[in-house]
Amino acid sequence: MTFIKNYSYLFVLAVFFIASYLFRPLLPIDETRYLTVAWEMFLQKSYFVLSLNFEPYHHKPPMLFWLINLVWNIFGVSRLSAMLPVFIASSGVLLLSGKLAEILYPDKKTISKTVPWVILATLPFLMYSSLMMFDLMVCLFSLATIIMFLEYIKNPKSKYILLAGLFMGLGVLTKGPVLYLYILWPLILYKYWKNPDEDKPTTKQYFKALLGSILFSVIVVSFWLVPALLQTNGDFAYWILWEQTAGRVAGNFSASHARPLYFYIMLTPILFIPW
Repeated sequence: MTFIKNYSYLFVLAVFFIASYLFRPLLPIDETRYLTVAWEMFLQKSYFVLSLNFEPYHHKPPMLFWLINLVWNIFGVSRLSAMLPVFIASSGVLLLSGKLAEILYPDKKTISKTVPWVILATLPFLMYSSLMMFDLMVCLFSLATIIMFLEYIKNPKSKYILLAGLFMGLGVLTKGPVLYLYILWPLILYKYWKNPDEDKPTTKQYFKALLGSILFSVIVVSFWLVPALLQTNGDFAYWILWEQTAGRVAGNFSASHARPLYFYIMLTPILFIPW
């Protein structure tokens, strides 16, 4: 009963997922495209080089497609089983958001209990939490990385550096190097948000740990990237390593969804519904 009371938001999320499965189809172009990539991976047993319509697909790394194939090999091929990795990622975002609030506000227990409900009620989370896309999985690994650094600050041990690097690497394997843009800004600005009464680790130790975790994340990514590059040409490396991040930021990537600044200003109130 205590579990149900403390984590009832997960049951609400599960109901939403079931309703999404029953009452809406796969949405083109993204969901249909990603499920096609996962299906071709399943057919060809090609786990390093992705394909779409049996042509090399370099727009995304393989993590989501690996997980979908893992579930398919256990439960059989279906849309419902393909949604399980997304459901687990969405649930993890709610759980880790509560954990992050607990770490940041140890004396205010109500915040950590309220945060998952606030996130669950926001429009962006409701939109993306049931879509077969990468965003919630990236959010999950970003939260896990930041939490590991907060744990390292409290108790400077190398295991937290390695775990942060692992989660960082898994995030890169989910959506590419753009993951570093999401997490490095708050981590680099450590001295502006650190507890002034905290005397460990020193700033030098902290940034050495950050560099170590980044290097370890590169090692994690290399277990996929090196075999993939050996099986493809230079164009694949250019698109997956450079255009996926720099091209999106510059707006010259074909799928960058570039918008003028006022578009985001008008969109901001909607993103914060229900306020």
